[in-house]
Amino acid sequence: MSQNNLSKPKQNCGQRLLNFWFGPVDLIRIDTFRLLKGLSMLCYFGSWWRQGAVEWLSTESFHISAKANWTALSFPPLPVGLLPFFGIFFFGSLALWTLGIATRVTSWLSLLAVTYVTYTDILSAYTINKFYIVTLAVMALYPHGDYWTPQKRVPSPRSAWALRILQLTLIVHYFITGYSKAFTGDWLQNPSTLWSQIQGLYMTDAAAWMLRHFPIGVFSWMQYMTLTFELSAPLLFMVKRLRPIGMGWGLIFQGLVALTMHQLIFFSLEIICFYVLFLEDRTLHKTRLALKNLLNQLKSNLLELDNDLFTTLFRPK
Repeated sequence: MSQNNLSKPKQNCGQRLLNFWFGPVDLIRIDTFRLLKGLSMLCYFGSWWRQGAVEWLSTESFHISAKANWTALSFPPLPVGLLPFFGIFFFGSLALWTLGIATRVTSWLSLLAVTYVTYTDILSAYTINKFYIVTLAVMALYPHGDYWTPQKRVPSPRSAWALRILQLTLIVHYFITGYSKAFTGDWLQNPSTLWSQIQGLYMTDAAAWMLRHFPIGVFSWMQYMTLTFELSAPLLFMVKRLRPIGMGWGLIFQGLVALTMHQLIFFSLEIICFYVLFLEDRTLHKTRLALKNLLNQLKSNLLELDNDLFTTLFRPK
């Protein structure tokens, strides 16, 4: 066999790998992700702002000193009088980016704003904040905004690198979380770990009801199903035939997290946004077209209703 024939499989494998990471892809998945991610961020930060922006961002509240801060990054708080103006900038940037308006600018503005609110009071920031920063950093470096936007743009393929990084983010998150529970925690040794944790600080009314009515074995079963899902996430999301199982399993898992743990509904919504990155392009195009037709039909019906009402009110007698 010639040397050229031996090198062909390697070349084909290398070319497929390059195409996977850097080949052209349609932006429908990235832009659908942008829309859903932006909405989840507006919901989360809206709730966060309503609960106490003065306490977290202003000079009127307690903040740990620079010497006591264990993070390398820290920002000074704002005077109370500037909070309304910062709020307009913060939520305005997020809303414009969510709508796909001037994404090259609004993605950077949103990244700066989210980074500021996260590292002004790191004690009030959670893992979800770090996810948002990573997401916005990737999106700020990646041209997007062809779909789900009022601005008229001609869709054009882009390199797949941002899509692959975001897909990998979800897979790594699930696997590392499961690995930590199994091999650095006690989820494998103690079948009652989930049962005990669900009674803690984050317990919701639904969790309390489950604790009263479900035997402890149910929580042990949920515990091992959680471990199985998280550790098998690379297979469930990377193998195309297993993807429907992984997504269905994941939706049930994230739904239970949102149901049984206080305020973690925002985290579940944030994670579920990553699922659209694994859907087929044609599925998202069909969904977008169906929603567009529905909105056009609603608009047409409203116009007809207005015309009928105008004719009735101003009909000559």
